[in-house]
Formats: sequence, C-alpha cells, structure tokens
Amino acid sequence: MDMSRSFCPPIDHLMGGLPIGAVELTAGESGLGKTELGVALSLLAQKDGYPSLYLDYGGNVNRNQILTRAKAWGVSPDGIVIGRPIFGGTLEAIEDTNLKLIVIDDLPSVALADEDPTIAARRLVRLLLMGCPNATLLLVNQVRYTGTRYGSYLESFLGKVCNARLSLSPAGILRDKASAIGHRLKLTAHFPQTQMKNKVVHIYHTYAQGIDPEMNTLSTGVKMGLVEKKGEHYLYDGVTLGNGLLLAARGLKRQNLLGKLLEDECQPRMSIIM
Repeated sequence: MDMSRSFCPPIDHLMGGLPIGAVELTAGESGLGKTELGVALSLLAQKDGYPSLYLDYGGNVNRNQILTRAKAWGVSPDGIVIGRPIFGGTLEAIEDTNLKLIVIDDLPSVALADEDPTIAARRLVRLLLMGCPNATLLLVNQVRYTGTRYGSYLESFLGKVCNARLSLSPAGILRDKASAIGHRLKLTAHFPQTQMKNKVVHIYHTYAQGIDPEMNTLSTGVKMGLVEKKGEHYLYDGVTLGNGLLLAARGLKRQNLLGKLLEDECQPRMSIIM
C-alpha cells in the first residue's frame, strides 16, 4: 500500500502519512474536529506547495473562516474550493493539477442529494479516484447510519474502497500550567485492506488556532526527548525549557532542538520518561 504525506507532522512522522486512495475520517460524536482537521490538512498541503481540493457538501465552513485561518498560518488558500460543487465542476477543478489531497466534507450529504442514496457518493468517489490516482481522498463521514438501508449500503461501499479508516476520539484537555488552552484528540487508523496494525497519534486543537500544526510538531518533540516532573520540562543535559507543555514547546523551537530530537527517534540518545 502506497503512502503519501498528509502534511501534518504527527501523522507523517508517527503514522507514516496517509494511504494514497480513499481514506475515511469519522468520529463517535459530532463537534470533535473532523471538519477542522480536513481544513487544516488542506491548508498545510497548500503551505508545502501542493494544490488541495476541499469540497464542502455539508455547509460546515465558510470562505471567511478559511481565509482567516490561512492568514494566521501564512498560507495561500487559492487552491481550496469551498462550496457544494456539482460533478462537472469537480472534474473541471481537478484537470491539469498535481493534487495530493482531496477532502470531501460530509459524505452522507453527497449521498442524500441523489434519488438512490448511495449512487451520488459512489459516483463522486470513483470519479475522483480515477481522475487523481496519486492523491489521498479524505472522506469525512459525519454520521454512520448503520441501522438503515442507506447506512448499510454506504458502509459496505466504504469497506471495499477505503485503504484506511480514521476515527477521532477525545483524549483530554490541553493545559499550560493551570489554564486550559485547547484539547487533545486521539486519531486511530485502521487499515482494512492489509494486515497492518492500528496506529494511533494525538492531535492538538488549540482554542486560538484550531488544529495547530506547530503545536503538533513541537509536542511530538516534547514527548520524544524531555523529562517532565511536576510540569517542568527539561533535557537530560540540564537545559530547562519551561513549566508547562506550551512553554516547553516554545523552548524547543527557540533553541532549534526539535529537528535533532526527531532525527534521533530511530536511534534515541535519550530515554523517554513521559
């Protein structure tokens, strides 16, 4: 199974990226951040110079939200399509582009737009898979209607075409000292087409920046190379980085230590106590 970059540091570094082809993203409850993650991945792909296509069938975001987030991250949102495109428009949008990531937000809404509740979703997914064979097609499935005829058909279809099925679940509050600055999400990847074991990474959602790619990377480094006692983070050589996860992450960035810690993951020179 071929893997592609997701442009999200913890997913790429700890999970090996996302499979090329169809990938489902779902959660046990609404409001956990499925749309936020889809938007973040689209913007991060843009930041690295790869066009991405974001198809919003559920009306979950608006253009102003995308522009605000893109400006905060220093990213151009020009390659992201916002709205409810028709099939013809979708195919025109992907012509002559080197797409690495396509996000379909709210797959059930695509299906419900057709007389047969599964034809629209299956047709759109297959068209995009054929038109962009080297891209990851992220299917945000807001709700699983497994108890209905519609849900059974869609579930069966996804089980056949998805190379990975991702699920988000809450994993605690993100704090800096006594202040809650966001929450942590557990992203579990199941690979139904292979014998690969499930993989788990944690993604940080800060209240100020949404899914925060910088916090993702820095907190990964924090867990890999630091000792923490009573909230104080420091390296084994005695360098103190700060009290609280956020300050420690900033210390890593300021001292340019993160890259070295990530390089040493395969042959660690530090014991990881956290």
